[in-house]
Amino acid sequence: MSEINKKLNELSRKNNSTAAAPLQAATIRPVPRNRAPYWAGSVVVIALVAGAAGWWFGSQSLAGQVTQAAQQEEEREVHDDFVVQVESVRQNTAKPSVAMTLPTQEQPVESQKVSEPTVESEVVEPLQTVENKTQLPEPSKRTVVRVKAESKAGPISVSSGPEQKQQMPAPVITKVVKAKPSASKPQKPLNTEPATVSESAEVMNTASSDEQLSIETVELDAGQLAEIEYEKAHKAWENGDSKKAIGYLESAVIYQPEWVKARQKLSALYYGRGEVREAIATLQHGLELDSKQLDLRLTLAKLLANESQPQAALNVLNQLPEKHHSGYLAMRGALAQQLNNNRLAMSSYRMLVKDEPYDGRWWMGLGIALERDAQESKARDAYQQALLMGRISSQSQQFIQQRLTALDSREG
Repeated sequence: MSEINKKLNELSRKNNSTAAAPLQAATIRPVPRNRAPYWAGSVVVIALVAGAAGWWFGSQSLAGQVTQAAQQEEEREVHDDFVVQVESVRQNTAKPSVAMTLPTQEQPVESQKVSEPTVESEVVEPLQTVENKTQLPEPSKRTVVRVKAESKAGPISVSSGPEQKQQMPAPVITKVVKAKPSASKPQKPLNTEPATVSESAEVMNTASSDEQLSIETVELDAGQLAEIEYEKAHKAWENGDSKKAIGYLESAVIYQPEWVKARQKLSALYYGRGEVREAIATLQHGLELDSKQLDLRLTLAKLLANESQPQAALNVLNQLPEKHHSGYLAMRGALAQQLNNNRLAMSSYRMLVKDEPYDGRWWMGLGIALERDAQESKARDAYQQALLMGRISSQSQQFIQQRLTALDSREG
């Protein structure tokens, strides 16, 4: 038992010693990270920044070179034009003379006037600002600006002075086209002393200041403005935009209310869009301005007849025309016969037969009116005359034959 106790005591001591030992944290080395993607990204960003900076500096230098080259080319062209003008002046003068002006003395050389072809441009817009005191045009008028560019070679002076006042032409929004000078035989160069850079710049400024622009204001009358609006309406109608065409035609009618053609077309566009009231009102307003317009009356009568209003259409055509108008009288006679108004029908066809006796349609209409008026013999003659003159359809011919047969049966 003693041995067993000893063993047990030893085991208990070992357990106590192991339990009392403190716990210590183990040291673990961190795993190394892969930094290659970060380095690659940094290199790419630096390369992009460097490339952008180089491109920007290169474009700035290239733009400066292009601007400088353009300025040199423009100065060269102006100088060449000036030399050509001087040579042409030298050809036209009997005794050419060129004077160099020193700082203490100025001797300008007078030359003849060289005029270039006049360039005119018309701008069909109101002149907005020419001077501060310019008045705006009235609503019913439009202003046309005609710009004329004339080149006059004035006195030419070469001066070595540091300053020289230049009168520049007023800015005008136009494009002036220069005509090329006529080709001539080569002349000997002028014997002059070499000029400095400042002198050549002053000569080019003098040549450019020779161009003068003159503005002429022209007011268009109502008829011209109406024509412009009518042309716009026609183009809009061809493009299939009837709404814009109506707007332009309304403007044309406002400018020129008595224009029958524009009013008829405006009414037709209204009617085509289903706006019957506007179409009728447009024609009626024209008749209020001039009641003797037969074309407007005829158009209004046809419109009312299409709307199943024959009596209203006949009332529009109730007035006899002062001059012959076959379409007006034919519509008047047809509506009168449709409404059994024999008096108006007979008067209409009598006038048609008198003015156009070689049209069988009018003889047939007169025959119907005479037959209804119980004038059978005259009606038979009118029917026969209609067959002789022709210009009637086969159906009308059959109708005339039936009426002649009916008249013969009545007499028999």
